[in-house]
This record gives sequence, C-alpha cells and structure tokens, in this order.
Amino acid sequence: MTATATAFQPHDTSLKAVPATPSTPMRKPLPRGKAKKWYQAVNRRRRAAKLVLALLDQGIYTPSRATNGRIRKIATQYNIGGTTPSDITCELVRQYLRAAAR
Repeated sequence: MTATATAFQPHDTSLKAVPATPSTPMRKPLPRGKAKKWYQAVNRRRRAAKLVLALLDQGIYTPSRATNGRIRKIATQYNIGGTTPSDITCELVRQYLRAAAR
C-alpha cells in the first residue's frame, strides 16, 4: 500500500493545506497579497532567530565571536535551513546578538 502526498509548491495558488505525513506536520500556505521580498525577509528573520538560539546554546554571546564561518558551522551542526546562511543572514544574526546584549 503506497500513499502519495503532494508537496506544496510556492507558486501554487490553491488555498489547500499540505497533507500531513508522519515526518512533517500540517502546514498552512503563506498569506496572499505580499511581495516576494516580504516572504524572503520573514524567512530570513526566522532562520536568524534559530541560529541565535543555537549560538547561545553553544556559549557564543557576543557578535565578535559569531563569525560567518562559525555561524555556518552551527547551521550545519543543528541542521538549520537547507543551505548555508548567506552573508546577509550572518549579519542579521550578529545584529540580534547586539540587541540581546543591551
């Protein structure tokens, strides 16, 4: 018995939720009407927040110790995101660390 699940496509305009599988929970589609850059920024901020938590977990509390290489290594270690973080994401992580230090 094989079950086929349809994956959510970003360009899909349907409002149907993605069926849940044992490995993935139910996901609702993102709201309509926003520009693509808005979605990219939201996802970048979410990823940066996850990276900040992972860095704090590793004992890295200052932006000076959070180099691009270290952030990328932590992202790989904790399996955060599908690709390595960009320079923009790494800078956003350091900004979050600066804000947390205030």
